[in-house]
Amino acid sequence: MDTTTTVRHSQVDKNGRIEIAGPASITIGSVLTGAIDAVIRTGNYAHMFIKRTLIRELTIDSTKKSQPLYYQRWKTVKKKPVRENTGHLCEMSRDNTESV
Repeated sequence: MDTTTTVRHSQVDKNGRIEIAGPASITIGSVLTGAIDAVIRTGNYAHMFIKRTLIRELTIDSTKKSQPLYYQRWKTVKKKPVRENTGHLCEMSRDNTESV
């Protein structure tokens, strides 16, 4: 494993990503667009700083070009049968009181 440490300064792009050597990109959030980021990388470990504040650290997955902010687990959703339209938005909105 390569343990060379590199320091790189990059600007966060409009999608909230920064480019790192590899080539790869790390998502840190679009709210930081335009900020200057310092990336310290040692092997597959990376630490991102903005204004001397650690904002993200991660182990780089070398099998992926993009390092997302959150890993999503996609699951298959079974389709439910369509209910007959009762004219109500939900069961709770139905008035079940009897008129006197």
